[in-house]
Amino acid sequence: MAVSAVTEPRSSSSTGFTPPHSARHTKMSKFTTGVAYSASAGSVLHGVLTYFSPEEWSAVGVLVGISIATVTCITNWYYRRKATLAEIRALRCTCRDEPR
Repeated sequence: MAVSAVTEPRSSSSTGFTPPHSARHTKMSKFTTGVAYSASAGSVLHGVLTYFSPEEWSAVGVLVGISIATVTCITNWYYRRKATLAEIRALRCTCRDEPR
């Protein structure tokens, strides 16, 4: 039986051995993955931007602006109310502590 000088790396499932990866392979793999994701995102963005006409984008902008203003108003009201109630609670506590 002849043993060859070059052996195939074994899979990690059978022996726990993982073949070493070169640093260049890892960098290239990360680069190509980033390029693929960027191209995909660009394609989706192009599809979304060309789906609506300029007049429809104008309407979308108005609706989004109104929605954001509404959410901002509600959030502002909530936190001002929370601060006011905390101030009322604090005043009640100080009033109860003072002798009459």
